[in-house]
Amino acid sequence: MNDSPELRDIVYTGLQRAGIDVSAVSQRLRYEVAPGVELQTRFPHAQQPDFWLAVESIAGDGDIGLHICPYMPELRAGVLAYVMLSCPTYADGFDLFCRSSRLLSDALQLSIRRSSRDAELLLQSTDVSAPQMRHTEICMTFALVRFFRHVTDGAFKPTSVSLSCTQRAPLRHYESVFDCKVSFGAERSTIEFERALLDRMSPHHIAELWKAHRKEIDKRLLKLHRADLEERVRQVLVAYLPHRRCSFDQLAAELQIPNRTLRLRLDALGTTFSDLQEGECLRIAKRMLRRERSRLEDVAEAAGYSELSALCRAFKRKTGLTPSEYRVTRGTY
Repeated sequence: MNDSPELRDIVYTGLQRAGIDVSAVSQRLRYEVAPGVELQTRFPHAQQPDFWLAVESIAGDGDIGLHICPYMPELRAGVLAYVMLSCPTYADGFDLFCRSSRLLSDALQLSIRRSSRDAELLLQSTDVSAPQMRHTEICMTFALVRFFRHVTDGAFKPTSVSLSCTQRAPLRHYESVFDCKVSFGAERSTIEFERALLDRMSPHHIAELWKAHRKEIDKRLLKLHRADLEERVRQVLVAYLPHRRCSFDQLAAELQIPNRTLRLRLDALGTTFSDLQEGECLRIAKRMLRRERSRLEDVAEAAGYSELSALCRAFKRKTGLTPSEYRVTRGTY
């Protein structure tokens, strides 16, 4: 599961504004965490415990997640914000936002629960079990509260927030940050607000924009679904390589998906088994050509090609270069 770059950036910007040495965090983790780096890259959610552990150590603050909330920039959320602004009613906007929340994070699951008087936004943000994930929960909940307040022109006003983590700082600190009552030890994070808000019309509703934004969300979700399936396929193909290729029947069996269903899913995503397999074989070949001095025949065999000429044809077709030319221009050894 991965998180969007914006979630990373609002946290890192909050750390910087709070006076935390982000470069020291990068050195501790041995990868760059500065805001704005590789903005299009989604980041593994499983890295968060190590990240927060490093931040706690550098800051000397076990409640750093709570303390940086006021310093974090507002969550913009791109097309999700446009959906909330252009929706017919806020109920429509919240429902679509919840269904599309993985655009922010694969680990974030949102739902709305309604009663006669109140409504609750339920957050299930992670299945990663680590004490440091309390910081993720607090920052995510705070970011969503402020986001919904912004896109509703201040109409969204939480009456209470329930967190699944335990209380560590004085209660008044939490209630000052969230500007409402806060409780702890809940089954999952919950933001309670008045149900009447859901029935209100958005003052910014434009039917054409609402339709366009929904279409854009569908497009982006489809891209993520394709990435999910491609990653599962890639893992199977890699397990068979080097030296041999996986058949379509073997792939379907490994994924536990009927052959016909798998073909339909790949077709719906605009790709084929052959394209995915060719891409993975070429990825292995490119890596070897960049980093190793292996004979071209050995590269072809490791990448699953029956003979060198097959590798050369595939390389020329996809890159416009022969393997030897690619090695000269891209090699780093």
